Amino acid sequence: MRIGIVVGRRFGRAVRRNRFKRLVREAFRLRQAEWPDGFDVVVRPQPGAAEAGLAQIDASLAELIPAAIRRAQRPSRLSRRQTGDRPAAQDVCPQVPAAPREPDDGRP
Repeated sequence: MRIGIVVGRRFGRAVRRNRFKRLVREAFRLRQAEWPDGFDVVVRPQPGAAEAGLAQIDASLAELIPAAIRRAQRPSRLSRRQTGDRPAAQDVCPQVPAAPREPDDGRP
């Protein structure tokens, strides 16, 4: 399992953003063995996460990552639904070829 951490500038100055990323990486490292391989997880802080400590971030990851894994393993809505004789998506919306372009002679 891999983790990606996205923290925008609105979260705070660099010190605050980097502290949050360090805490998330540590919480992930501590629990990584509990989760199956083959998943990529992206963590994005919600408002109020700047004050969170390692215990709170660890508890959040312990709750949210297994829920995300269960959700990813569920069959999609399309496979559960009767599709009947409907054509595939590419048949409904065929690709329109691009119009030929004029050669660029370098003039504006």
